[in-house]
Amino acid sequence: MTRAGLDAALSYGAKLPRFSTVAAAKRAMFEARDRALEHLRGLDLDGVLDGSPESLLALEAWYFALHARRGGFARIGTDRRRFETAMGLYSAAVAVRHAKAKWIVEEFGFAPGTYELGVTLGLTSLMGVDGMCLDWHRRTSNKYHRALQRDYFDHFPKPKQKKAAKKKRARR
Repeated sequence: MTRAGLDAALSYGAKLPRFSTVAAAKRAMFEARDRALEHLRGLDLDGVLDGSPESLLALEAWYFALHARRGGFARIGTDRRRFETAMGLYSAAVAVRHAKAKWIVEEFGFAPGTYELGVTLGLTSLMGVDGMCLDWHRRTSNKYHRALQRDYFDHFPKPKQKKAAKKKRARR
């Protein structure tokens, strides 16, 4: 690891929550996850967040619509950071629901006693999901505002197509 990489890891680790035990970390982080997801569900008056991978597009569009509007987040009873935290957790919740990933809490290797929340599936673990969407409006290479779903499919499999749809495509 380069010195710059180590400095970045140590800086990141200094921002993570500290707990005396893994059990305490799991309890607190899972409770915070549940509160954030419930808050997001409470804001979703149109019911577009159905837990599907497709709903990630709607969530991201909603985020950018709120961000573009002065006071947009406050008008629905939240703030940008809280919404961004919930976006990352929602994306992970979609992976748990559709890709059969599992929620995990693990100690961060560069800062003993600090913990991260993530999801895991097979050999892939995605950690820090509660912070992965922070400052989402500044994300580079997101001209079309579709990065949330694209990132999801970079880590988790696409839903299987129905047999009828496959047969229809094969006939063309």
